Amino acid sequence: MTQHYSIEIPNPKATTYKVVTLIIAIINALSFAFVYLKSEQGIGILLMGAVLASGSLILYAIRNNTKNATVFNIEIIFGICAIIWFITGNYWLGLPLLLFGLIGMIVPKKPMIILNEEAIQYPSLTGAKWPWKTIEWVILKDGILTVEKKDNHLLQITLDQNIAAHINEAAFNKFCAGCLHKLGEETNRHASGVNSV
Repeated sequence: MTQHYSIEIPNPKATTYKVVTLIIAIINALSFAFVYLKSEQGIGILLMGAVLASGSLILYAIRNNTKNATVFNIEIIFGICAIIWFITGNYWLGLPLLLFGLIGMIVPKKPMIILNEEAIQYPSLTGAKWPWKTIEWVILKDGILTVEKKDNHLLQITLDQNIAAHINEAAFNKFCAGCLHKLGEETNRHASGVNSV
């Protein structure tokens, strides 16, 4: 089994995502309430949607303000509410809600940088994978992970204190140095094989 490190890195867009999700949840709840109150026959499915949207808004607010909150996935509620909008013929309300819910379920909430003996995988939209031959050096010091690539791109990430505390910096740095050293040995072996021909 090959050794590897999976390190959760801070998500700078997490706060923006939470605010946008809260705004969409508020608009959804108000829209259900408005359409229900304006409907002449008082459609029961709209009442169900209003209760579901309002309840999910309250649960989402509680989850974001509680440190050890239970798992609650508002994106699933967005999907259910979107179906209710479609059933009632309000496609223009259901479609954006469904798209936002799907995006929220697909996009990873906890970005991880993965270092193994072959490469470094960086969480990006395209899923960047940097082979060790493109890396100049990697070091973890005082909770700051620094990766310098040979094309002079520098990546510096300040890890969360709880995550950094669980990583043995000496062992991590030894692993990275070993991957770079192993690559250097392979390059030297290949170069000497070419010269002897």
